Amino acid sequence: LDSLVEQDKASGSDRSLDMSWKGAEAYHFLLLAQRQLYDGYQQEAMRTALRLREYESIISIEEIYSLIALTAFYSRFYGQCSKAFIKLQNCTSLSEAKTKEINKLALAVFTRYTPADPGKSGLSSPCPSCGAGCKEWD
Repeated sequence: LDSLVEQDKASGSDRSLDMSWKGAEAYHFLLLAQRQLYDGYQQEAMRTALRLREYESIISIEEIYSLIALTAFYSRFYGQCSKAFIKLQNCTSLSEAKTKEINKLALAVFTRYTPADPGKSGLSSPCPSCGAGCKEWD
């Protein structure tokens, strides 16, 4: 039994297996968010896309925050959409032409819509400790 515990400890620190699964999770969430969006489940797609922020080391920032902006826009969560646009505008890996496109699109969106999320939404849950409402992305 001791040898099994020692072997488990030795193999438990292997990061290569963890990174493989983390990459699989990242692309699973990316594809799931896209499928949810195209199937008409905008809020679920936004919720899934917001999880992608945990995978910035695997998926490009441009891809993550573009999807967040798109799903948040279609969900009418313009506050989340604005945060995604800000992240895209501050992304240094984008070309100047792409940054100009993003700025132009952000201007078009936010001159028409206020960058605020809906007050009451189905995406808030009660806190298990105090019972107060908390949003999943805060």
